[in-house]
Amino acid sequence: MDSISSYEFHRIFNRVSSYIDLQGKVTVQSINEELWKAREKCKKKYLEAVNVYERTKYRNAVTGYGNLIRHGFAKRTIKEGLIEPDGFIANTLLFGRAEAKQRLDAQRRSRMRFYKRR
Repeated sequence: MDSISSYEFHRIFNRVSSYIDLQGKVTVQSINEELWKAREKCKKKYLEAVNVYERTKYRNAVTGYGNLIRHGFAKRTIKEGLIEPDGFIANTLLFGRAEAKQRLDAQRRSRMRFYKRR
């Protein structure tokens, strides 16, 4: 995960955080546990799948979550959160995705009102 650019990492993080609730997960171990739970859930759904499309979808999800765990997604997430403590990743880890988006939007609106007065 360290070799990919920040832009690509943010795209991966957005996709993962839309499926997995990362609120309160501020350690590498807790993020890895959530990824593992999601992987096991997809593995169970793979076994219960009734058609080829579902099997393929869940098999790819199991592989993807395994790759994230293996390549250090959790470590990079914590690192990005520490680099930018007021950014989307840090706020998502602390407050959850929806609350982080609301907070960042409120900050942007406040800055726009402030600079508009000048």
